[in-house]
Amino acid sequence: MSNNATYMKLAIEEARNASWPFGAVIVKRGEVIATAGSGDGQDESHDPTAHAETNAIRRAASKLGSGDLSGTILYASCEPCALCFGAAWYGGIKKIVYGTALADIQSINKAWGGDLGFPHEHIQEAGITFEGGVLKEEVLEMYKSHPRVKASIS
Repeated sequence: MSNNATYMKLAIEEARNASWPFGAVIVKRGEVIATAGSGDGQDESHDPTAHAETNAIRRAASKLGSGDLSGTILYASCEPCALCFGAAWYGGIKKIVYGTALADIQSINKAWGGDLGFPHEHIQEAGITFEGGVLKEEVLEMYKSHPRVKASIS
């Protein structure tokens, strides 16, 4: 199994156990620095910025004692939304690996009444490398069984 798949499995596990089916892992030089889910109970339940990626970024910054997360890789079960992309960019994260694209979960997103999609045309300008589709089918299967998704599309 590739390193990407290993870390994506951790992100998927975080998503399975979170209130919302999104998980994230931050790795530096092969070491897991932080893991998080969306609304995973460790963050304010009323905080609209408590997405998996932002939770993981906060925890990584706390562990490293710095907001500079240069040299880390963000693994996310889903392509980051605008909020999470911005947090990664401000943190100096230059590589993001994700499972499903926002387009892959469009029907789930619409059921929640949200609009997670945003144009990513500025990614190249920001110098961030995006790599998608890692364990995509496993992430899609996780969505099907997550209680929040089932309740939304039933």
